[in-house]
Amino acid sequence: MQTNDELNRMGPVKYFDYCRKRGAELMKQARNEWLAVIQQLWTATGKPVDSERLMIYAKSLDAVPLGLLETAVGNMLQQHTYATVPQVGEVWRAVNDELNRTACYSIDAWMRSKATGAYAMTEDGLEVIG
Repeated sequence: MQTNDELNRMGPVKYFDYCRKRGAELMKQARNEWLAVIQQLWTATGKPVDSERLMIYAKSLDAVPLGLLETAVGNMLQQHTYATVPQVGEVWRAVNDELNRTACYSIDAWMRSKATGAYAMTEDGLEVIG
């Protein structure tokens, strides 16, 4: 992690390259966290994670933001009574149930309802500043 002084001394090309690399790292971390939520479907049922099915779920659910996915999967697992991995349609049903529960009838509306302030990139990552 670069200090603010080091960042200020970088030329524009080096700074742009640093930002691009840092952004890629953050995106990879966020994607791994998002995939871990889906992996809970296997873990909760005591099944080994099937990477091929995991990628199918990831492609099918890629429009769902992390917070909504966490809530929907958590709620769904509380009600899932069989030792089977829930189908993608069941996950989507849980997502839609959460949207309806919060009176946000689209993913965009849900995201707007969760926006609570301004954000800034700091040395520790993305932080709320307002």
